[in-house]
Amino acid sequence: MPYKEGKVWRGVVTIRGKRIAQKTGFPKKSDAAKWEKDSLAYWVMIQTGMDLLTLSNKYLDHAERFVDKTFKEKKKVLVQIMKEWGEHTPIASVTPDMAEQYILAQKKARSNDAANKDLKNLRSIWNKGIKTYGLKSNPWNSVDRLPHEVQKQPTYTEIEVLQILTAANREETLILRTFLESAGRRNEVWRLSWDDVNIERQEVCMWTRKTADGSRVGEWLPISEELALEFKWWFENRPMKESVYVFPNTRTGYPYIDPRKWLDRICTRAKTRNLGFHAFRRYVASILLDKHKLSRKAVQKLLRHKRELTTERYIRQIHTDLESIAGLAMPQIKMVTTPNDTPIKNKGVRE
Repeated sequence: MPYKEGKVWRGVVTIRGKRIAQKTGFPKKSDAAKWEKDSLAYWVMIQTGMDLLTLSNKYLDHAERFVDKTFKEKKKVLVQIMKEWGEHTPIASVTPDMAEQYILAQKKARSNDAANKDLKNLRSIWNKGIKTYGLKSNPWNSVDRLPHEVQKQPTYTEIEVLQILTAANREETLILRTFLESAGRRNEVWRLSWDDVNIERQEVCMWTRKTADGSRVGEWLPISEELALEFKWWFENRPMKESVYVFPNTRTGYPYIDPRKWLDRICTRAKTRNLGFHAFRRYVASILLDKHKLSRKAVQKLLRHKRELTTERYIRQIHTDLESIAGLAMPQIKMVTTPNDTPIKNKGVRE
């Protein structure tokens, strides 16, 4: 902190309570403060090898490969911790006690769940620092997770799914069926390209970035014959034949950035709750378990979870292989193609 000496100001750099450098003769306090800030960054690098700002910048350069949601989550916690501790805090000076006090403060200010999410992200950031940037230890590994209640996630009922399908036109029904048969995540379905659809083999390829290094991985999943025929109909009648995407925004030719309003309109017509696209994924898991009595392993394979523990969050008990479950999550409806069907106006006939 700068202090005045007669008519001039002196700047002082202190690390861990020890005076490292000082300089006097600054005409303004702001000049001395700027010198302190610049000098602190230099001395932190000399004495400790890295400060919090440097680690943050290095890690965020690495994290750009992740999906946008994950990147923003990592950036948010780094901005928060620099706000709490200061951007020039030496990494080597961060102790397990400091880490625990930060997590407890987040618990008090936000919630146990939010604090645990910060802890998970900070552990991974420091682990990357140990692996790549020369950090010596990870103080976050010494901090225990906080207890919290896992709230039950809302799921559509079979009646609601039937109502939504009844309110949808033929194109909308195709999209909804894709969610129901593939148990796909929102971006996986909306970013489907025609290269990801094999009508003859009755398969679709779902791509995800839910991998350790953020790389894109695809997996082929079987679909019912009825859905394959609907894809064929849509390929022949789609309004944007120049687009490589199966369900593009008709104004841009690219996937919708935020398709939640699309589902909201259908749910409004159907007079049902709008629980979001992920609720279809939970519905598929619950219906295959409760109604069709499938095995945990089969449902895990369809959901494409790497860990069985993740699947446990969706289901409880469970038997079969994927080819035999294609289309099972669909409520009992029947679609009939007529010569007058158009992509937008006509609906499938339901029994």
